Amino acid sequence: MKQLFSITFLAMLFAISSIHTNEQIPSLRSRIKSLMEDYYSNNIKLDYTADYRPIQSDSNQSIKAFLETYLDSLSYPYSILVHDDRSDHFFIQYQVPNWVNLKFLHRKFSRDIFKNCGYSGQFNSNEVGQELEINLQNRQQAHIIFSKNHPRAKVAIIVDDMGYMGKGYRLLKKIPLSITFAVLPFYEQSKVLAKQSYKLGYELMLHMPMQPAKGRAYFDFDHMIKEGLSPLEVQSRTKSLLSSVPLIVGVNNHQGSLSTSNQKYMDIIMQEIKDHSKLYFIDSITSSKSVAFKTAKRLGVPTLKRNYGFLDNDKDQNIIRNNLRGLIKKSYKRKTQIAIMHEKKVSALALMDVIQEFKDAEIEIVSPGDLLY
Repeated sequence: MKQLFSITFLAMLFAISSIHTNEQIPSLRSRIKSLMEDYYSNNIKLDYTADYRPIQSDSNQSIKAFLETYLDSLSYPYSILVHDDRSDHFFIQYQVPNWVNLKFLHRKFSRDIFKNCGYSGQFNSNEVGQELEINLQNRQQAHIIFSKNHPRAKVAIIVDDMGYMGKGYRLLKKIPLSITFAVLPFYEQSKVLAKQSYKLGYELMLHMPMQPAKGRAYFDFDHMIKEGLSPLEVQSRTKSLLSSVPLIVGVNNHQGSLSTSNQKYMDIIMQEIKDHSKLYFIDSITSSKSVAFKTAKRLGVPTLKRNYGFLDNDKDQNIIRNNLRGLIKKSYKRKTQIAIMHEKKVSALALMDVIQEFKDAEIEIVSPGDLLY
């Protein structure tokens, strides 16, 4: 009640001041308006819950307050460069740190956060930096820009063996950075995990099971790519695998040190990937004999390959942390790195431990698609 009286009193002062014309009044009006906006902005933030999403009838001040609350929840620092709020026009420009992935932010906005506001977004890059320009079809049609300088380096961290929604996944999905989830097919939870992760803005890949040269074939099942298959069987299994996980934009190999060295198999698989839809391929390099990357490149499939060691072959959290720190140091020399870890609780905790070090090093965590397109 006390707060309601305060804001009502400010509104009355603002209305009374509008009928005067002496020189001191405009500054008073401006101050009162500023106090009213600050009050509204600060108090409306308290009303937002994790499930709240803006709608088209929301005012621009409400949109602004929600957006800044959301950025705070992501631990994304920001400053306001320009703010123009008139009855027929709303424009605001934010500056964010260079480690923020604007494409990831765009995915989160379009798939979930502003899906009820007629969202449209465009990503631009130039020599100086990058911008995400968005428009919302809300009450006054908000125009918002996020600006940032280029990062010092870019690192893609792919998380293999996703699909069963274990403890690692439950931790990883809370990290508001563009890590990439490679999902094993045909788990009961694989499709649910994919849809949930997509909504949160993460990039999804099919983690295609292939036969290793030696040792146990982890995740051995009827559709695995393995030796002794006819060309038609390889083609059929590949088609089935590519359709098994929804919303994927890429593929990488699970194990497959034997299969990725089989040129005939790779020719068939890469042609299917090319024909399926707009998919890329990441060669996990589980064997120095792999021909997967070269075959994908020759057939015109957008492709990259792992160029840093597996981050969590050792299950010790301290060792995984040190491997991640090594990735940071390596990024100073090689500006684009692709590393792989696995869906394990210990790996997720190690990554969470060093996230701030990536930010301090001005390294942007990206998805492979961010690098390829």
